[in-house]
Amino acid sequence: MDGRRVVDRFDVDGEPQDPGLLVVGRRKRGKAPGDKRSALPHLQTMIRRQYDEILAHDPGTRLGSDPESLHKLRVAVRRLRAFLRVSRPILDREWTDELRAELKWLGRALGAVRDRDVLLIHIRAQAETLPSSDTAALGLIVEGFEREREAARAEMLEAMSSPRYLELLGRIEIAGEAPRWNGVRRSVRKLAGGEFRKLERAIKALGAEPSDAELHGVRIRGKRARYAGELAEASVGKKARRFVARAKRVQDVLGDHQDAVVADERLRELVLFQSNPQLALVAGRLIERQRERMLRARAEAPRTLRQLRRAGRKAWR
Repeated sequence: MDGRRVVDRFDVDGEPQDPGLLVVGRRKRGKAPGDKRSALPHLQTMIRRQYDEILAHDPGTRLGSDPESLHKLRVAVRRLRAFLRVSRPILDREWTDELRAELKWLGRALGAVRDRDVLLIHIRAQAETLPSSDTAALGLIVEGFEREREAARAEMLEAMSSPRYLELLGRIEIAGEAPRWNGVRRSVRKLAGGEFRKLERAIKALGAEPSDAELHGVRIRGKRARYAGELAEASVGKKARRFVARAKRVQDVLGDHQDAVVADERLRELVLFQSNPQLALVAGRLIERQRERMLRARAEAPRTLRQLRRAGRKAWR
C-alpha cells in the first residue's frame, strides 16, 4: 500500500480514518513471479484480489446504505477461505488452518446479516403478488425479520471494530505477499482436478430423491470446485473458464434451493410463536411458495449437474 500497515489506516474503534484510503492508497500489484503452471503464484494473485475487495467494500458495509457492499465483502472472504482450502497441499497446514479459522469467524458475522438481507428481499417481493388483505400481516413478518437483521448487524459491526478484525486484515495482506509455502510443488490443474473429483463423487452419491442436506452438500462441493477452477483459469484457459461458468449456473440453481429451504425454516419458526391468525395464514402462503421454489430447483438441478460434469471432465482430465 502507501507504506503504512493496514491497522494504521483505522482509528481506535476500527473505523476507517478515511474510506478513500482503503481504495486510493492500495499498492499497485504486479504479476506474481514463477512458473505459470505452479499453484503458488496463482494463489498469491487471488489472495491479493480478495484483499483488495475486502478493503474496497469495508466502508460500504459499515455504512449499510447498500446491501451489495456487504454481499461483495462476504464473497471476498468466502473466496479467500476457499482458495486457501484448495491450496492446503502446498501450504503450511497450521498457518493455513489458523487463517481459515479467522476468516470463518468473520464470514459468520457477515453471513448472519447477509442471510437476512436475502430473506427480506424475497419476502418483500411477495407483496406484489399477495392480496391487499395480507399486507398488514406481511408487514409484521417483515418487521420481525428486520429486527433480527438489526441485531445481527450490531454484532457484525462489533466484530469489524475489534482488534481481531484489524489483525486479520494484516494477516491477509502478508499472506498475499508471502504465503507460508511448505515446499511442495503442485500445478493449479492438479489442485482443481482434485476438487472436481470430490464433487463428482458427491454427485454420483445422490439418489433419485436427494434430501435438502444432500443437495446443500453438493452445492458446497460445487462451490469449492468452482473456486479451484478460478484459481486455474489463467493457466488452463478456455476449458477452465467453461467449467467455472457451468459451476456458477449450478450455484444459482442449488443456491435458490437452499435460500428456499432457509426461508421455509424461518417462516415455520415464526408461525410457532405467533397467535395472530392472519399472520399465520400469510406465513403459510409464503411457505407454500418456498416449496414451489424448491421443486423448480430440483427439476433443473439434474441437467445443470450433467453439464457441469461434462465441462469438468474436459477441463481436468
